[in-house]
Amino acid sequence: MPERLLTWHAGSILPYASLWHTVLRACSLNALHARDLRILTHAACRGAFAVELIENATQPVDVTAFANELGEPPDALRWSTLGTLPSWLRLAIVVPRPRICLACLAAGYHAALLSINLLDKCPIHGTPLVDCCHCGAPFQATLRRTADFSTAGSCRCGRLHFFTHETCRRPTLPAAATRAFEPVVAWIESCCTLVRPRLLEEALKQHAAGSLFWLATAARALGMTWPSCFRPLNDESTRWLTVHQFAKAERTSPTGRIQPPPKARPPPITAFWDDTPDVTVYRALARHIRGHIAPHSTRIVRSFVATGNPLEIGQRIQSDVRALLAFTDVLWSRAIEPEVERRRWPGRKPPWDVVGGLRHHIKDGCCVKGANTLSPALACWAEYHAARVTLGAVWHEAKQRAALVAHTGVADWSDTESYAPWNACAWLARAMPDGLQFVTAAASTWPAAPHTAKSERRARHTRALETRHDAMLADHSGACLTWARDAGWTVMDTIEPAELDLRRRRLFGFTAKRLWCWIYRTRDRQFAARLAGARLQAVGATPGDAIKALRRSAADYQRVCHVTLPHTPAVPLVRPEPMDPMLADSYHALVSDVRHFGGFWRAGPELGDAARRYQRARIGGARHL
Repeated sequence: MPERLLTWHAGSILPYASLWHTVLRACSLNALHARDLRILTHAACRGAFAVELIENATQPVDVTAFANELGEPPDALRWSTLGTLPSWLRLAIVVPRPRICLACLAAGYHAALLSINLLDKCPIHGTPLVDCCHCGAPFQATLRRTADFSTAGSCRCGRLHFFTHETCRRPTLPAAATRAFEPVVAWIESCCTLVRPRLLEEALKQHAAGSLFWLATAARALGMTWPSCFRPLNDESTRWLTVHQFAKAERTSPTGRIQPPPKARPPPITAFWDDTPDVTVYRALARHIRGHIAPHSTRIVRSFVATGNPLEIGQRIQSDVRALLAFTDVLWSRAIEPEVERRRWPGRKPPWDVVGGLRHHIKDGCCVKGANTLSPALACWAEYHAARVTLGAVWHEAKQRAALVAHTGVADWSDTESYAPWNACAWLARAMPDGLQFVTAAASTWPAAPHTAKSERRARHTRALETRHDAMLADHSGACLTWARDAGWTVMDTIEPAELDLRRRRLFGFTAKRLWCWIYRTRDRQFAARLAGARLQAVGATPGDAIKALRRSAADYQRVCHVTLPHTPAVPLVRPEPMDPMLADSYHALVSDVRHFGGFWRAGPELGDAARRYQRARIGGARHL
């Protein structure tokens, strides 16, 4: 037994007894004051009167030295304070003041674990926990003045005593009753070993809404038993979580085949990208997007840049799914990689002295905490999955912004530092004997580019051909003036097509007129060209010959017969909407400047604001009509 320096009854410290209650008992038994209490052993704390006895985060109290002065083994004060918890967990689950159970206090016992805010009732007696006296004064865990020691054992009002003369010497609570705290201790110790992202730590430290519930639910999904004395969790709360498993024995591909470890490659002399997990995952996802999700994004984005008009871009996004996916790719890439437009749109090789990287808030989101106890393989696997979760959350945010553009009709590609919410990037990992378990929210979907089966495409193509054939027959039928190179002008019935492959083409060579013709193959292996909306057709050995013959015959027919051939009417004029002409002129001038000077990416915010004002003016003008 250690040498005892204070009056104390050996063996009177029950398991999980708090340092706060034990110090008050020692002060009461020895009539100590602040200058006499020899538990401040750190040089920075010598002479200080403030002694923190619940959290003990900075450890001004040497628990081992205090146990030696009492003649108790150091294990007797295990979990007597909550200062051994990591800062992120302590700030999340610890109430910075004592909470007591009146039944435990009557038996001369108090545990620092009662200050965990997940507890509403005492695990031993099931009575509600209180944090203030009958007079309304909160319990203080910090001894600051001499008066705090002189009134040790009771509140300053004297209406509530923390122990009696008998329980001060030896508590009457059975030691077996303290086993009710063992599930709490096991859960806390498991939480200390969790691998987590930095964003989750910051959310827990700042007490973000729902952060503690997310931690508890994710920990339960990892197999950590939720203590029955804690506040109950919803049984359905783990359905929105996805658990992944990494096996130590071998690396498997998505097809299930065992893959050999990758060969080490010497890095190039000047590498544009850093060899880090977040950069590797970003490049892999970018290739997946360009190859499978938005395969034509480069061409579509170039058309966006050539247009420079947010309203035209918004209308195209509303009508074309491929344009929507390409715009989502733009938002996702610009949110992750700074100045990505200089490298991709148009695609050009970066300068040799420039090193690519990700934005700082993206790197912070991919940062893994608590992986120092893992093996290199497990730590690497966790880093890759953390980057996948973060970049997937950014993709989900980009999809929402693109959907908003499709709803409003005004494209906004301004560079923004907005980041996905912490709960979309949150995850937890836990080392297991057979590997590493990784839990996250429902993973962001990365669907392939919209496509249909070959049978559906063939059926759709056949329907289009039939529709075109019906449109040609509905144009006119019966006798037609026909011109052929061998027979000249004749009158015969409309030549029927031999197959459904019909083409509608523009017939050039007529000033101030828009003539269209049908071109198709006949049953005698020739080609017929028929003027749309008129009883005039021509025959030739090739499609070009048939079109030339139709153009010549149409010109001769107009000149000789003095007949005006029908032409497709122009687009009907739209009634102009009353609006401020200065606003329209300034908007079109801004779009023209962007096209001329190539400031598409830099002028994104100005173009978006101008397009919204212009759209509101158009809508307001339409309402007055």
